[in-house]
Amino acid sequence: MLKEAYDMLYRLGVTANYVGFFQTAFAVHLCMNQPDRLLLVTKWVYPDVAKQYKTSWKAVERNIRTVNEIVWQKSGSLLG
Repeated sequence: MLKEAYDMLYRLGVTANYVGFFQTAFAVHLCMNQPDRLLLVTKWVYPDVAKQYKTSWKAVERNIRTVNEIVWQKSGSLLG
């Protein structure tokens, strides 16, 4: 399932040059396996991603927000 998240991000215009690419893909993977995580992202997603990549949850949040901005800039028309 992680490969599917990578493919999705590539299609949306995000490359693996960004640290947040892998963190976002892992976060998507976690949420696909347990959709309830989306209810409390700060408690149930960011800390687990941070642990996986040995960083802080705040860095994960910032990196995922950066990926989000890239997606909207490059593929906003596809999203709505």
